[in-house]
Amino acid sequence: MKIFISLGLLLLLILPTAQAAAPDSRIEGAKREKRLVWWATLSSTEANEVIKRFNRRYPFVDVEHWRATGEVIAEKIWAEFHAKRHTWDVVLGGENRKFPDLIKAGILQKWSVPGRANVHKQGKDPNGYWVVMGGNVIVPAYNTTLVPSSQAPRSWEDLLDPKWKGKLAVTTDVKPWVVLAQPGAWEKEKVRKYISRLVANKPQIINGHTQAVALLAAGEFAIAAEVYLYRVRMLMKKGAPIDWARVNPVLFTGSAFILSKNAPHPNAAYLWLDWIFSDEGNKAVDEITGKGNPFPGSGTQQAEAIKGLSYVGRDDGYVYQNSEFANELSRILGIQ
Repeated sequence: MKIFISLGLLLLLILPTAQAAAPDSRIEGAKREKRLVWWATLSSTEANEVIKRFNRRYPFVDVEHWRATGEVIAEKIWAEFHAKRHTWDVVLGGENRKFPDLIKAGILQKWSVPGRANVHKQGKDPNGYWVVMGGNVIVPAYNTTLVPSSQAPRSWEDLLDPKWKGKLAVTTDVKPWVVLAQPGAWEKEKVRKYISRLVANKPQIINGHTQAVALLAAGEFAIAAEVYLYRVRMLMKKGAPIDWARVNPVLFTGSAFILSKNAPHPNAAYLWLDWIFSDEGNKAVDEITGKGNPFPGSGTQQAEAIKGLSYVGRDDGYVYQNSEFANELSRILGIQ
């Protein structure tokens, strides 16, 4: 299926969904459980605000949030599985590309809430195990003090200009380049050649997108090759001297929700997922995190920002099956 497509022609990732009443049995069950355990990659500040909004509707559920990177969350899921412990209910993150292994091991269960039906097919597992919440839009960004707007990159290819030698940075996360290599987008050979040429510009290697944006704003380098749009926009609002390059295509990735097959609080977990994927929950996520549904027509901050640009959405199955290509790109960049 072709995935390199104009934003204006796409369906919504998540259509507005009214917050209908959850089944009485779920509400009564959650009142008895009183608790929900949520592991996520969201910052504590963001997670606490999301929880506060949720508790306006369901004040009787005490949500316990634990924050970690996707890789650490995935490791903890496996550690609990091997120890035959069942402490978590829902996870946001946990390395989407590794979900097939979790499914095969019987760690996850299928789930559905009304709002899931309105999620674009690229944002959910056809078998019912996971659904993406919001998403990260990945773009190049530049320091406006070091790069005049007239010289700002306007395409991915502009980053290959020798004038940026020693003045740009890339992160250790090569997954965005794997997304760009998907069929219907650039595909592997073009990405392989592109990364090889990018290396010729002697980029700094930065450990993570958040750090890359912070260092960019501080003037440590002129251009960050691939960072999260919401982070750039967040600092722009605070007056930082940065902006983002409106390139085609932008890249779209996103963390997904999964549900434990042995969730200790299944009814509270249902209320949580039901709320998250309602219009009320979607709006809350967008307002709090700045990385709500980026697909056209959703009205979120990201969707409005990238209006008119094309995109490549991450196919987790492809990323999962092409881990060796990711390793190859890491070697080219000198990361491993």
